[in-house]
Amino acid sequence: MLAGDDAWRDKADRLIAAVAPLIAENLYMHMAMLNAIDLRLRGAEIVVTGQGSAADALLTAARRLPPLDRIVFHAASAEALPGNHPARAKLDAAHAPQAFVCVGETCSLPITDASALPEAIAAMRD
Repeated sequence: MLAGDDAWRDKADRLIAAVAPLIAENLYMHMAMLNAIDLRLRGAEIVVTGQGSAADALLTAARRLPPLDRIVFHAASAEALPGNHPARAKLDAAHAPQAFVCVGETCSLPITDASALPEAIAAMRD
């Protein structure tokens, strides 16, 4: 996610597909791979745009969430994201600090209230 290069995601997906039959044979031996699969499928990328105190509040709230299955990315402008990022078009339209929760290739509507982040993550995973 952070590299912004789909080639890395494609390589990870191929690795997961190749190892999956071995994982089924011995779950305990492959716990790290199961954690990686979980992050790939359920990982929430929280993209915060803008500068100033409103952006800082969103970043602080995002960083306080459990770190096991979330990634926080501060994009001061849309240009900070790769062209194919699912939040790129949304950031182009943002005129004030906002956060977007992206799971997989789908991003939430804009979030301006830092306390709404946990709820948005849960909704995106459902």
